[in-house]
Amino acid sequence: MTFVTRNYLENPLNVHELRDLAKRLDSEPSNWVRKGESVFGRFFLNENSSVGDWIEAIVEEPILLERPILIAGLRAVVARPPEKVLDLVVRAGLTR
Repeated sequence: MTFVTRNYLENPLNVHELRDLAKRLDSEPSNWVRKGESVFGRFFLNENSSVGDWIEAIVEEPILLERPILIAGLRAVVARPPEKVLDLVVRAGLTR
């Protein structure tokens, strides 16, 4: 099994990639934004904010993207806690 690492700060995800990631994660972007980052407060995001608002914040400040994220086929997982990686590997049929 091979892995590709992407430094999201040097090569940020665009709007299309983030919308695709939301589908693979089966989760709203508000669930995988680092709300403790100092830049988060600039965006005034809350539970009433749209998916587009959350995605635009990540595009503008990629540091807000939770990490690490593992993508396997059509599925993805925020690997916190790390045991979630094993769950994705098993669900994606990547075990031998």
